[in-house]
Amino acid sequence: MENLFDRMEEMMREEPFVGMGISVEGRHQGTQILWSGDTCLCSEGDVSAAAWLPKLKEAQSGTCIRLEEDRFFVQRYSPQQELVIFGGGHISGALVPLGKMLGFQVTVTDDREAFASAERFPEADRVLCGEYTEIFRELEETQAGYYVVVTRGHLGDKECVRRILQRPFRYAGMIGSRKKVAQTKEDLRKEGFADGLLEQLHAPIGLKIGAETPEEIAVSIAAELIQVKNQEKTQVMDEKVLQALTAPGDKVLAMIVEKKGSAPRGAGTCMVVRKDAAPAGTIGGGAIEYEVQRHAEEMLRRNLETDRKMYELNNIHSAELGMICGGSNEVFFLRVAK
Repeated sequence: MENLFDRMEEMMREEPFVGMGISVEGRHQGTQILWSGDTCLCSEGDVSAAAWLPKLKEAQSGTCIRLEEDRFFVQRYSPQQELVIFGGGHISGALVPLGKMLGFQVTVTDDREAFASAERFPEADRVLCGEYTEIFRELEETQAGYYVVVTRGHLGDKECVRRILQRPFRYAGMIGSRKKVAQTKEDLRKEGFADGLLEQLHAPIGLKIGAETPEEIAVSIAAELIQVKNQEKTQVMDEKVLQALTAPGDKVLAMIVEKKGSAPRGAGTCMVVRKDAAPAGTIGGGAIEYEVQRHAEEMLRRNLETDRKMYELNNIHSAELGMICGGSNEVFFLRVAK
C-alpha cells in the first residue's frame, strides 16, 4: 500500500485544501484516496477510485459514508494557516497572542527597526523588518494566507494591499476610516484591480463590535479571522503530524473517525505513534490517549496493517479509564511505512 502523505504535503502547497477518504471498514480497509483540483490519487493501484470520487467529494467533511462494501471516513484538510501582520504598533501587539491562540503561524512586519523586533513580539513565529515594497520577497505565497494591514500610514497600507491582492489569500483586511478605504479602493481601481477583487478586501477591518482601544480592535479582527476561517469546513493538518507521517520508519496513524456524546475530541483528530520517538499530535490526552498509544505500539510490534476500536466513555468505562466524560470515540488505526 502506497504512502500518500508525501503527496498530500506537495498538494497542499498548490491547493487551498486536500480531500482524503480512508476506508475504515470493509473489503478495502486502509485504502486512502486523495484529491485536490483535478488530481486524484489512490494508495491501491488495483482500486478504481474514480467511481467513488463523486460521492467522496459530496460527503460532509468529518463524517463516514458507505460506498459499496466499504465505509469511508472523509476529511478535508487545509495547510497550516499563516497570519501576516503589516505594522508593529499597539494593535499588532494585542493581535499576535490572539493569532497564536487561534492556531495561526504569525509573522509581524514593519519598516522600522524599533517596531520590528523579537523582543517586542516574543510570541510571533517570525518578525521581519524592511520596506513594504521589498518585504514581500520574504513572504512565501500560500493558499492559506491571512493578511492584516495596520501600518502607521495610508501609503504603507495601500502598498501592502496592492501586493496582497496580487497573490492568493484567504483573508485580507485593512484598517482605516470609510473615507480612507474608499480612496484606497478607488486608487487601486484606477491601477487596474477588478471590482470583484477589491470587494474581497475587509475594510474597515474587523467585526462591528464598537471596538475603540487597540485591544478591542484586535479582538474584532480576531473575530473576523475566525468567521472567515470557519466558512470552509476543513481541518488544519497539524504540521508535526504531517512531518511524522512523512518521516522515515514505520508508524501508526490513529484517527478518530466517529464521535458520540461528550467525548473530548471530534472526528478527524489524529496522532502518530512511532517506535523510537514521542507521538506527534493528540486525540485528547489522558487515559484514552494512553490506551490508543499502547494499541498502536502493539500494532507496530505485530506488524498489523489496520485496526479499528471503539472507546466507550460512559460512566462505567470512564471510571475504569480515569475519565469523567461520557460518549465514545471510534478510532481507526493505519500502519504507515516508509
